[in-house]
Amino acid sequence: MLATHLKEHANKGSGHVNYLSSTIFEELIRCMGDKVLTEIVSRIKKSKYYSVSVDSTPDESHTDQLTIVVRYMEGSTPKERFLTFLPNCGHTGEATANALLKFLGDHQIDIMDCRGQSYYNAANMSGKYAGSYSGEKSFIGICTMLWSFSQFSRKSSG
Repeated sequence: MLATHLKEHANKGSGHVNYLSSTIFEELIRCMGDKVLTEIVSRIKKSKYYSVSVDSTPDESHTDQLTIVVRYMEGSTPKERFLTFLPNCGHTGEATANALLKFLGDHQIDIMDCRGQSYYNAANMSGKYAGSYSGEKSFIGICTMLWSFSQFSRKSSG
């Protein structure tokens, strides 16, 4: 089907619109990616509770970046979805937590609905670069503190 489309519409010369230039092609991919992300975020919100996994990994140019993956339920079916790559924000749990919190906030995903967390290949999450495992500036410490606060707030208002 794609081959037929390309044969019929590609390389027709100037004056013929085909939307196959690298600029348009990349814009179409970006638009589709935005639509997919919007749909995943909508499903996370519908599910309400989710868990998050953060990983640090190099891309093909060897630039370190964070990946964010969420797990949530659709009915009785567990789902795991990749959300984004984020530029490396540093090697501290605090920097990683801040990057995650900013991403979640930008997409109106409530951190108070996060019910689990995991991390791979990220010694900074457990405190190697940020102090002790339970230190307030480690990723776990920050998320635990936020979760504890949300539970206290819900009990106080209920």
